[in-house]
Amino acid sequence: MKEHEARSLFNEVIAVIERWCQSQEAQKKQLLLALQFGSSVKPPLKLISDIDLYLVFDQVPRCRKRLWEMTLSLESQLEPPLSKLHRAGFNYVLSPLIRSKESLERYNSFYLDLPEKHKVIFDASHHWPQLRKRILDFREKYKAVKKEDGLQVVWDLTQTLAPGAFFDPTF
Repeated sequence: MKEHEARSLFNEVIAVIERWCQSQEAQKKQLLLALQFGSSVKPPLKLISDIDLYLVFDQVPRCRKRLWEMTLSLESQLEPPLSKLHRAGFNYVLSPLIRSKESLERYNSFYLDLPEKHKVIFDASHHWPQLRKRILDFREKYKAVKKEDGLQVVWDLTQTLAPGAFFDPTF
């Protein structure tokens, strides 16, 4: 299968996610922000990957089962287009990262990559521009440098943080 054909199938998956984000169900659950992030955002498509989806709701349950149930209907709706991708030789699964609005105020190391590797799927109240600015300001404040550490890519904050120094986890 050619890259553009696979990309077309993958775009069907993203379209299902976009429709779900606009659905009454997602709005009833008070979805505020949906970002696709990670390796599936930019070409080329990998044969095996996940679709990283950062979902921010006004509130989220503490119970894992209820947290998982928040996206159950989305996963059901994704089954047909993901099956098409699978038959074409691409094995993708949804990997939702579900957080509350409150979590937008706290540092999370994965945020540091978001400004370069993301696609805004849904942003009910323009949370993304504010979060993006706080991320970029944080990277500047701590002089964060992206480094390769063997097979892993890490953000180094040690240029401004001495061992044992206080680290403010808020944005």
